[in-house]
Amino acid sequence: MPEIINVGRSIYRLGRAFLKMFARQEDGVSAIEFSLVATPFLLILMGIMELSLAFAAGTNLEGATLAAARTIRTGEAQSIDTVATGRSSEDVFFDRLCETATIFVDCADLKYQVVLLGDNSGFSNASGAAAAFDSNGDLVDADGNAGNSFDPGGISDVILIRVVYHYEFFTPFMNSIFANNDLGKMTFMSTIVMKNEPYDFEI
Repeated sequence: MPEIINVGRSIYRLGRAFLKMFARQEDGVSAIEFSLVATPFLLILMGIMELSLAFAAGTNLEGATLAAARTIRTGEAQSIDTVATGRSSEDVFFDRLCETATIFVDCADLKYQVVLLGDNSGFSNASGAAAAFDSNGDLVDADGNAGNSFDPGGISDVILIRVVYHYEFFTPFMNSIFANNDLGKMTFMSTIVMKNEPYDFEI
């Protein structure tokens, strides 16, 4: 019996020594600490990168709007031969908008309004001058109709061009932080007011 008791005491001492040694070990602490920090760190890193891409998309949208607006200002869109080409003035405008904005922008999600303001009577007097959206994020015109609208006017007309893109973040929590509409997305809008050139020269 004393031998059994001594063996039990020895096992107990060995167990206590092992537990003390295990408590003093620091191997793997860095891995555990990194696992606690890695998730928020990666989320912040992804958020910074995606926010940069979002503003790059906004800049890309500005350039695309300028390129598309030029087709109207110079009469390229208005002068298209619809019968011969099978394309409308709106097709010319949208194709130029699309081909310039494809780097950071999904062309299918672009919304636009091309509004004829008439002569130089003033921007504030123009119907539909203020941007309005419906619950789906589509632009609404002065008559309350949702969707894209296109009226490029003619020679020396003043035109308002408005192009909108709703950017959706994929990084968690970014939409809730930067969303500026009811869709939970970040809206970029490029607006141009210009006067068409006297492009119909008679020779």
